[in-house]
Amino acid sequence: MLPSTAFTFNERVVDRSDVYNKHIAVGSKFQVILGNSVEHIIENTFNKAKGLENVIFGDSVKIIERFAFHETGLTSVTFGVSVKKIGLGAFANCTELKSVTFGDSVTEIGACAFDGCTKLERVCIPDSVDIIIKHDAFRSCPSLNYVRIPKQYIGRDELKRIFGENIRGPRHRLTTAIYTGIDTVFEKRDGCAVDHDTLIGFTGMIRAYITALQIDGVDDDGRLNNVKKTQVPRDRRRGKRQKLIL
Repeated sequence: MLPSTAFTFNERVVDRSDVYNKHIAVGSKFQVILGNSVEHIIENTFNKAKGLENVIFGDSVKIIERFAFHETGLTSVTFGVSVKKIGLGAFANCTELKSVTFGDSVTEIGACAFDGCTKLERVCIPDSVDIIIKHDAFRSCPSLNYVRIPKQYIGRDELKRIFGENIRGPRHRLTTAIYTGIDTVFEKRDGCAVDHDTLIGFTGMIRAYITALQIDGVDDDGRLNNVKKTQVPRDRRRGKRQKLIL
């Protein structure tokens, strides 16, 4: 259920003064609607607005600057189709945030963008050769159990750089990972490779999907096992193979 109080912003560039002008009562629960004319959200615009529970992104929002939604009460975020850049710590310490879905236009996820989102369970990042995910983007997110990431970020070092050291080991809840854009588990493509030791240390991992490959379980030492081909569903109406949707 959405909060009963909604505030709409239609300025091309939204900053903290625009929020003040709405006279939002301290401690009240509210949602924000960013109209289709909004393109840019300035740093700290909604910083520490703990009553902010939902935001609806218009189709024109391109840039979200650093700390724009830091320490808000957001529970889920689905970015609009035009969002390209998410700045440093933009959604850090949103401790009620549980899921994040990015649009296909995103090209940069800033350092520590979602650091400290302790209830974050699900992250879906589109498969794009142009996307840059900076260090610790999802650090200190111990509730993560599902991640979908592009092929260039496969590997232990990349996963640690993005998700932080605490993603490894039995305390972490990550059980499902989907890597998009790789067709076979040992294939090298564009300098990317998935090898037997890719998930060493991820002892909580139950499933990993690599395009049309499925890996069930991880050995005690973290090595992949029971690699199986999975069928990509056929679109009966067109007689073509669909993309694997997991």
